Formats: sequence, C-alpha cells, structure tokens
Amino acid sequence: DKIMTENLKVSLFIDKETNIISCELNDTISKAKTLMLLNGFSQLPILYNGKIQGCISWKSIGKIEAIDNSKKLVKQYVEKPIVVKETDNFLDYIKVIAQNDYILVIDSEEVLKAIITTYDMTLYFEDFITPYLKLGIIEDCIRKLITKIQPIDLKKDINELVYGQYKKIFEIEENWAKLGLTNLDKGTFVQKLEEIRIIRNKVAHYKPTPLTKEEHFVVKSFAAIIEQVSA
Repeated sequence: DKIMTENLKVSLFIDKETNIISCELNDTISKAKTLMLLNGFSQLPILYNGKIQGCISWKSIGKIEAIDNSKKLVKQYVEKPIVVKETDNFLDYIKVIAQNDYILVIDSEEVLKAIITTYDMTLYFEDFITPYLKLGIIEDCIRKLITKIQPIDLKKDINELVYGQYKKIFEIEENWAKLGLTNLDKGTFVQKLEEIRIIRNKVAHYKPTPLTKEEHFVVKSFAAIIEQVSA
C-alpha cells in the first residue's frame, strides 16, 4: 500500500556494518584489481576525502584494456556511476540497478555511505519483499476459511475485516468446529494469528528495522500451514 512504498527508503537496504573499500585516482590499476579480487568486488568507488570521484569496475577495465593494455593508473579507467541519496525511494532505482549493475549511495553531505549491487538487491528482496507476499497469502487463506464456515455473526464484508476480527471469529467454538481442523489446537492457532497481526503491522508501517529471523520463520511457517488447511 501507499505507506509501505513511500517508506522504502534506500537507507533501509544499506548494510551499516560493511566497511567501504575504495581507491584513489592516482592508485595503480594493479592495486585496484587486487582490492577487487581479494574482496570479491565487481566495482570499486574512487574517493577523495570521502567524496566520490568516480568508480572503477571489471567492465570499465575490460573496455579500456581491450583497446590499450598499457594504461597503469586508476584515473585512466574511470566510469561515471549512478549516485542516489539514502533518503530516495528504493523502488525508483530497481531498474537502474538492474541496468547498471550497481548504484552508489550518499548522505546529505554527499559522503559515500554504501554500494548496492544487483546481487545485494536479490538478497535484500528476499528479506524485504517475501514477508509482503507471505502475509498476502495468509490473509487470502484466512478469508477463504471464513468463507467456508460462513459465520452467522459476520456483520462486515469479508474483504473489510482485519486481524482482530479474524481472531474473534476463530475464537468462537462453533465457528472453529465448522472448520473440522481436529488436529489443530484453537487456542494455539488464535495465538499465532496475534503474532502474525503484530508482524503484519510492523511490515505495513515499515519500521526502520527489518524483520528478525524468528519473525521471518513465523510468517513462512504459518503461511505453509494455512495454505494446506484452507485448500
């Protein structure tokens, strides 16, 4: 929804614990290559006093060396990177990252804060987007179960219900009995719904901290179970 997408700032996708490794314009190309090889990087920012002077990548190196293999300094291999602010909306740059392999992220004082690559984007989307998908599956399945039992006390359109109302419906013994889920404990199921509600609210309002491993597990495991019982 709008709240989610507006708050997907680039800063959310930055690994704050990663040290930035860089080179300078007058460094040798062999030094830059060694830094990239030893750290498993495909690109390296070129900095001076923390400010971006450009970037060097295996692609930029390959383009130059295909024509002239005699150049020795980093400044002879510079490419102009895509630079974005950490306050920008991440969704605006998905296509840019895919096309350019990476982006550089700066703060309000134009100091480099991070590099986000296509590889990073894949990992981040596993953490950030999967919960959206799984929570959507869970809610669809909950509504499917409610449609099956057709509770007599349902006073709203099913698409207008929220998690608090889901819980109240399943807490009623008559409604639970209609489901025929004899191998599932009603109290434990409802308690798990409350956990899902809390996680869903955290995701919907997009808190600065991503979901924990435990929260990821709760969402994935509950989605797997409820998909089975609602089929």
